[in-house]
Amino acid sequence: MNLRSILILAVLSASLQAQTVNYTQHIKPIFDKYECTACHGGSGGLHVSPYAQLFSTGNHKPVVVANDTNSILILKVKGIAGFGSRMPAGGDPISDADLRTLVQWVKNGAPLNATAVVEQEDRLTLRSFDLAQNYPNPFNPSTRIRFAVPQQGQVALTLHDVTGRNVMTVVNRVMDAGQYSVTLHADELAGGVYFYRLTAAGRTTVKKLMLVK
Repeated sequence: MNLRSILILAVLSASLQAQTVNYTQHIKPIFDKYECTACHGGSGGLHVSPYAQLFSTGNHKPVVVANDTNSILILKVKGIAGFGSRMPAGGDPISDADLRTLVQWVKNGAPLNATAVVEQEDRLTLRSFDLAQNYPNPFNPSTRIRFAVPQQGQVALTLHDVTGRNVMTVVNRVMDAGQYSVTLHADELAGGVYFYRLTAAGRTTVKKLMLVK
């Protein structure tokens, strides 16, 4: 095997590992290892367990903002948060390997489950009518939605609350047949469960998402 082949395999291996970093298998064990059940900074607690509390800390900033490697969690484990105590409190500092895992997890969107973006995208084909699960999910404050439509025509992608009320129109225009990706920004919405609905070519499909604040 020549050097070029080895490098390609290394890149593919690293990519695969990055895609499979998830909370249950990789992140929670790090918190348990260093006894990081909560960290206290500024005027209140910043909880790191359970998973849902990572994205909501009452009146304080969330510990994790998906895709943001300047999240409080990362700044605190690096010891450069500039407020409160670093994590873990006392004991051994977090290892470089564990820190890299945390950073990669945040870069991936801080997912709960190990569903890779590539796996989601592969379910869509250019000539199908399909709606992928949003990624990341849960999310705060934005998430990506991919969909495919089989023919040119009016396409509507809308967001609804649990009562069925339309709270946002993400897409409403004529589109060519193909595969699309849009970003949903939910800064103005309250946290909770919502449903996003795709209507095109006389067909409709709906999926559920969760906004955590």
